[in-house]
Amino acid sequence: MTAPTGPTMAIEALMQRLVLLAIFWLTATVAYAELAFVQVLPDGKRELFTTRVLAPGEEIQSQFPDPSGQPRCCMKLRVLKALPDSSRVTDQLNEEHVYSYQLPASDRINGVPFIGAAWTGSFKGKVRKPMPTVCTSNEGAHLLLLEQGRPKAHLYMYFGYDVEPTCDDRLLTRFE
Repeated sequence: MTAPTGPTMAIEALMQRLVLLAIFWLTATVAYAELAFVQVLPDGKRELFTTRVLAPGEEIQSQFPDPSGQPRCCMKLRVLKALPDSSRVTDQLNEEHVYSYQLPASDRINGVPFIGAAWTGSFKGKVRKPMPTVCTSNEGAHLLLLEQGRPKAHLYMYFGYDVEPTCDDRLLTRFE
């Protein structure tokens, strides 16, 4: 068997480069998406909390409340600007710094307060799955993500007042 030469060798080299570029692109895309908390206040203001540094104009996909206040997926929003850091949200799993960003306000007047999950990054029409679980404990909300059965992310938002717990204790135990 002889070694390829000429056009065959050029095509093989091009194919190898394309495969490497595809692998690099997929790796970059996976690394680019990070989960986040999105908070909607009664006046419609939205704030995003994530461990990722974002720039104005970057896209996120966010849950939003349906008319009954239940989370639905997903709407695309763009970051307006960075906000001062808040100590209310912490990264319980990796102890990374959590950044805060202003999002466009909701068009609903006198909206219902809402805390949901979001993904950062550009999505080209596809919703990033799965969405993290959002639940409450005695004084705050947890944003939890398992990947292949293992804890991937755990952000915690402290409210400073008592709320009705909704988190499954067995799920929370997996993140300790």
